[in-house]
Amino acid sequence: MSADAAPRTARKRRTQWAIGALVVVVIVAAVVLLAPRFLGGNKKSQSTVQTATVKKGSLTVAVSADGQTAAIDTYNVYPQVSGNVDKVSVSIGDHVKAGATLF
Repeated sequence: MSADAAPRTARKRRTQWAIGALVVVVIVAAVVLLAPRFLGGNKKSQSTVQTATVKKGSLTVAVSADGQTAAIDTYNVYPQVSGNVDKVSVSIGDHVKAGATLF
């Protein structure tokens, strides 16, 4: 009789531990899920929203700053042919397009 009683007692303890652990898990889950409601979770916050109609236009972005600049790399440029420059077709500050004649 004592040989059968030991396994039953151990099994009963494990069952009680499992039930106790399940109860603790349920209580913790209830606290986590219900705490926001009781701690002010029902208050609805209002956000200020601004809307605008989309318009087509140009966007100019300019950055102005003081400082110094330095070249990362320098290159020497040599002409493919020798000769003298007779005419320069552009001036300092002129805007040129790709393929425009410079000399």
